[in-house]
Amino acid sequence: MTQRQRDKHLLALCYFNCRDFGMAVQTLAAAKHPTMLFLRLYSQFLMASRKLNFDRRLSSERNQSSDKPRQPDPSSPLAPLYFEMQQLKENRELTDPFIMYLYGLVSLKLELVDVGLEALGQSLAIYPHNWSAWIEFFPCANQDGISRPHFSKMKSLIRHCLPKRLALLWENDPLGDEDLVVEAERMELIFKNNIYLRLAKARLLYYLSDYEQCRQIWKSLYQENPYLLDMADNYSDVLYTMQCRVELNAFVQRCDKIDRFRPETCCAIANFFALRGEYPKAIDYIKQAIKLHSSNSSYWVVLGLFYADLKNPNAAIEAYRTAIEIDKTNHKAWNMLGVSYNMLQIPSFAIFYFKRALTLKDDPRYWSGLGSCYANLDRDHEAIACYRRAILQTDPLEYSRPEAAAMMEMAKLNERIGRLDLAEKCFANLFAHYEMKDNFVDLQEAVDAAVFLARRAIDDGRWGDAARYAEKIAESEEGRSLLNKIGSRNR
Repeated sequence: MTQRQRDKHLLALCYFNCRDFGMAVQTLAAAKHPTMLFLRLYSQFLMASRKLNFDRRLSSERNQSSDKPRQPDPSSPLAPLYFEMQQLKENRELTDPFIMYLYGLVSLKLELVDVGLEALGQSLAIYPHNWSAWIEFFPCANQDGISRPHFSKMKSLIRHCLPKRLALLWENDPLGDEDLVVEAERMELIFKNNIYLRLAKARLLYYLSDYEQCRQIWKSLYQENPYLLDMADNYSDVLYTMQCRVELNAFVQRCDKIDRFRPETCCAIANFFALRGEYPKAIDYIKQAIKLHSSNSSYWVVLGLFYADLKNPNAAIEAYRTAIEIDKTNHKAWNMLGVSYNMLQIPSFAIFYFKRALTLKDDPRYWSGLGSCYANLDRDHEAIACYRRAILQTDPLEYSRPEAAAMMEMAKLNERIGRLDLAEKCFANLFAHYEMKDNFVDLQEAVDAAVFLARRAIDDGRWGDAARYAEKIAESEEGRSLLNKIGSRNR
């Protein structure tokens, strides 16, 4: 780079730092040096991004098709930039890894996923320590039908590249949760007590629904670092889920004192008001978080949940759809669309959304939701298969409320189609957990299970077993009725 080129680059960099991107582009209009060319193209990218309409709620061109466009929309502000870099590639002048990264980023913004992933892969092959490229690569490579080819090409980079290993812990990744746990443990041996890794580990445990452990990690981190706000939204979500009202109140006050204009702070305040049942205020704050960080699909899911709690399913569905438009790999948004349509008694729509959620994450709750849809359509055998899948995915020692509900539904469906032996096994398993004082089995489920088991025992002549079941639920009307029937037989 000559002295004149350095002067031009420095002048353009000053314009760029002042966010005067147009002047930066004009200053470097004839630049050919890779460093200057990247600054010009990146300035054009930021200018075009400003012109994009990010309010997808008003878009009438929502594309529900699974087909990927082969060419960019000519009316898009990013199209001229894409065609310019495409011309550089055709002329074999696109050799700089950072310009190649920008080409991939623009392609992804234009929904040219295959082109974008190929460009990102080539950029990382030349310069594998580009953190931004890894962050863009993994979420897109997790989409249906494109993950394996692009992912397999980069095995050698994935095995040895440190930025990738860190990105693995930060983003949802095609390798899956078990590999992420192993990776987190390896990285902790290298970087002990590292704030970033501890945050990433807490986030991983949050995605695995291990709320108590991730809560302890976040709590200690925020105590040790009084000005830390990273992942405050996730931590507040955990406190909201666990109904920790006092702890959430103290945490919200802390966040508000540090920076009330951070989206994480707004989300934490929204969760606080939601926990108090003040959903209109919660919606106002989560909308403020969306204004501050409109590309965060999780905020749209939270907004949808608040609307659902206000019995406004149409607004909730719109919020979930927006979340999917922002991030098609958001399995929570797909699942909540299924839940919403199932509640609106449109199970045929709900089945599609539950299946999409399951392609992204194999979650027992999603299998239970799918089973509920099949049951509403009287497709009992398919519903039973879904409930069985939901139960078998969890260790019996780790059963919780979703597994108990699935077991109850499976027992009732087996009873309805005449599979009484299978129904008896399900009810017996459920009642055994109730006898062990497991609090995830409620009293009414235990009563229904005991009544069925007692009646089966009476039909088989096992009066002793029938009496045992009836005595366990003697406080209920069904239990007293069974005890009277058994007592009259003994007399």
